[in-house]
Amino acid sequence: MSYFYSVAFSANFFQKDLIVTQDKAVLEADFYGRQLLEFAGIKPKEGEVHVPLCVVYQVKDDKITGAHIYFESDALR
Repeated sequence: MSYFYSVAFSANFFQKDLIVTQDKAVLEADFYGRQLLEFAGIKPKEGEVHVPLCVVYQVKDDKITGAHIYFESDALR
């Protein structure tokens, strides 16, 4: 997760929706910023990227134990 958020990209996100249960959390957001390194086989491009995304977090004892990130990879091309 930290690679995605702070190594491959220098970016922020705008939260659109957040749903939290005892063992899961789902975030819908718009991710925007610069791609710094290759990610998922996609090389960085000039300028800012804007990517809608959804993250499903697994939670245990109030801590994130895993996550699945879903996004439009074409938005990086």
